[in-house]
Amino acid sequence: MPSKKKKQIVGVQEEALKWLYSRTWKNNLQELSSVMEQAVQFANHEYIRKEDFNDILKNTDDHTQLGCSVIDLNKPLAEIEKDIIWKVLQEEEMNQTRAAKRLGINRSTLWRKLK
Repeated sequence: MPSKKKKQIVGVQEEALKWLYSRTWKNNLQELSSVMEQAVQFANHEYIRKEDFNDILKNTDDHTQLGCSVIDLNKPLAEIEKDIIWKVLQEEEMNQTRAAKRLGINRSTLWRKLK
């Protein structure tokens, strides 16, 4: 799967696949799909590794139960913006129209910001 940063992801390492299979996905396909998209976007290797998923989910599990989300303000602004967009998309069950409306942007802007 080619990503938008001119890199190519060849696949998912075996250890990462085992981890994916062992996890309970609360929102089923929507949550799994979102995590996979983020892993492809942020992976720095040919293969997606278990560590890539851990980085994506490290704050999600603990804080989702509390009804809040954690945003790492030490990241560059563009990454913070993507984190916020992904969080809203997840809360809106990956419905881009509702997420864009909630964020106060149009759907094409949302799509462009996710590239």
